Amino acid sequence: MRVVRANSSSANDTLTAALASADATNTWMINAVTLTTTNQTLGAAYSYGSAVTHTVYLTVPFSASAGAISRVLNFTATAN
Repeated sequence: MRVVRANSSSANDTLTAALASADATNTWMINAVTLTTTNQTLGAAYSYGSAVTHTVYLTVPFSASAGAISRVLNFTATAN
């Protein structure tokens, strides 16, 4: 992910992520952070313009019914 600065004197940003709606069956993670519907911090001092790699993990239990899986992931970058 790369965040570009505009109209800010901030040197870096905080990146958070959250699920748009709860998932009672599956577990969603980015890096080692489990996602919920509340913003979870992925990093607190990322430099603007620098690409930072994040990995999305989805754990589906064997007991889950067959079918499509769909969730919206919301990302927020806030100037520090």
